[in-house]
Amino acid sequence: MPRIDCFKFYENNLLEFGANAKGVGWSSEQNQQIRFEIIYSFLEKFSNISIVDAGCGFGDFYQFLNSKDFLCNYIGIDKQLDFINIAKSRYGSKFLYLNILENRLLEADFFVASGSLNLLLEDETYQFIEKCFNHSKKGFIFNLLKKNNKYTSHHFNYQEPHKIASFCKQFTKKIEYIEGYIKHDFTIAMFK
Repeated sequence: MPRIDCFKFYENNLLEFGANAKGVGWSSEQNQQIRFEIIYSFLEKFSNISIVDAGCGFGDFYQFLNSKDFLCNYIGIDKQLDFINIAKSRYGSKFLYLNILENRLLEADFFVASGSLNLLLEDETYQFIEKCFNHSKKGFIFNLLKKNNKYTSHHFNYQEPHKIASFCKQFTKKIEYIEGYIKHDFTIAMFK
C-alpha cells in the first residue's frame, strides 16, 4: 500500500459526507455499529474501567457506550483536530488532540481502536499495536481490514490475521480473535 495523506483523506471525507460514519471512512453506520458491538463484547464483562479510544473520530464509540449504559472513564484521542473539535462540541472535554505514533500516551485499563489502523503502513500498524498495548493495564482491542489476494487497495491497510496475531503474541499469549461479522474485517483482543 502506498503512503496516502491521511489528513487529506479524512478532511475530504468530512467535507463530502459530514460528521458521520462515512466521514471517518466507514462504508456505513451499520458496519461501524457492528464493529463497535464486537469490541464491546470483550469489554462488557468489566466494570469501573478506564478506556482510551485511540482514533476516536467524532466520538461515536463514546455515544455507543452511553447507549449501552456502560459506565467507564472514557478518553478519546485523535490526530485530526477537526474530529476532536466536533467530538468536544458533542460530548464535552473527554477528547484530546494526540497522535498515537508520535505523542506520549495516557495509561488506561483498555485501549480500543476501531478503524484507526486502516490507513497506516505495515510498520506503523505494528508500532501502533505495541504502543497501545504497552500503555494499557488490562489490554488492547482493535479491528483491521483482512487481506484478500483478489483485491488490493491504494488507500487501505489490509493485513493477514495470522501475521498480526503472531506479532501480538510477542507481548501476550492471551489473545482472542473474531472474524466473519463483516466481510474483510477481523478483531483482535490482547489481554494482560
